[in-house]
Amino acid sequence: MRRRARRAEVGMQMLGGVFAGGFVLLVSTGFFGGAYALLEAQRPDLLDLLLFILFFIWQLAPALFEGFSPGLNFREVARYPISLRLYFLLNTVYGLSDPIALACCFWLFCVWLAIRIRQPEWAIPAAFAFLLFAIFNLLCNRVITGLLERFQSTRKGRERIVLITLVIML
Repeated sequence: MRRRARRAEVGMQMLGGVFAGGFVLLVSTGFFGGAYALLEAQRPDLLDLLLFILFFIWQLAPALFEGFSPGLNFREVARYPISLRLYFLLNTVYGLSDPIALACCFWLFCVWLAIRIRQPEWAIPAAFAFLLFAIFNLLCNRVITGLLERFQSTRKGRERIVLITLVIML
């Protein structure tokens, strides 16, 4: 923090965090409003679209935005004498600490809150269903992240991943 460039970098990261937080809050009002409007219009079957959007964001966004950023490599942790259960738990907690996963969990909570307000009798079954949905997405995301890390371990694999990412972004 003694250098001016480092202070500017931290300031820009904080500003980016504020903008990202504002974006998450804005999108959360959209998810809440969409779920509430669908329930008010007696179309709860269309809540599947909101859940599909959440699934799509949860699985695709980390691959697009953070696929090339440096992070904790769990293969390094596996060198130490830990059990498979502890390794699995650490990997899962690391996946849940991803900002995109946290945002998706918050958006899922906003959908549940709309259900709780508009159809209170559905709140408990929806909570269990959304918990299973979140666990499935978290584990599926960890599998996809592991596959991407595996493909990026070779030069040819990195080239293919970059090509696929650019095609998806287009």
